[in-house]
Amino acid sequence: MSPLTDEGRSRSGKNTDDPLCLVATAEIPLVAMYQDNILKQDQLPINLAGTSHCFRAEAGSRGRDTRGIYRLHQFTKVELVTISDPSESDEELQKLVKFQESLYKALGLTYRVVEMPTQELGASAYQKFDIEAWMPGRKQWGEIASASNCTDYQSRRLGIRFGVQNKRGKLGATQFVHTLNATAVAVPRLVVAILESFQLPNGHVTVPKALKPWMMGIGRLTPAQSFFAKKR
Repeated sequence: MSPLTDEGRSRSGKNTDDPLCLVATAEIPLVAMYQDNILKQDQLPINLAGTSHCFRAEAGSRGRDTRGIYRLHQFTKVELVTISDPSESDEELQKLVKFQESLYKALGLTYRVVEMPTQELGASAYQKFDIEAWMPGRKQWGEIASASNCTDYQSRRLGIRFGVQNKRGKLGATQFVHTLNATAVAVPRLVVAILESFQLPNGHVTVPKALKPWMMGIGRLTPAQSFFAKKR
């Protein structure tokens, strides 16, 4: 998968000779499910979603990034994966970004979409977009999601191909699929964005309309009184 930094790489345990790895994103097992498979063209695109605990070695720079829950070693994330015909992967990337935007619009967040420069890409990514939400507490934009087109970087290493069926139902010449991934929900980052965007002067937090059906009718979150007593 070749991330940009060493985060998510394998770590060996002290009491075993076997290399152990804590998964950095659900993208890895979702794509690997199709290892050494030859798909039919009419099966594409394949759209997958997975929820997992994600583990990162990154600790962040000293200061605001290391406080609170913005940057963690372990967090929960919902990841989206698309396995695509190469001729359609650019379009599929745009679909993923539009879907992400629909989520954050529904939550009422102020966000922007940023196309990342080449020096910010991992080895596998051909094109990548970051989605950043405005976080008033940080007084700056903070990344809440990303979407990448990895073209055939992963599929060549995993042996994931597809072929066109002829009239006899047999597969003709095969080629490697393109793989794409996108963040749907990175839980801690979204919690930060929602709390900071919807907090009232008295410390209460208005629940976004889209979340109310899952909040048992609660429309406003009330902080513990003891917290504000200490602040005073």
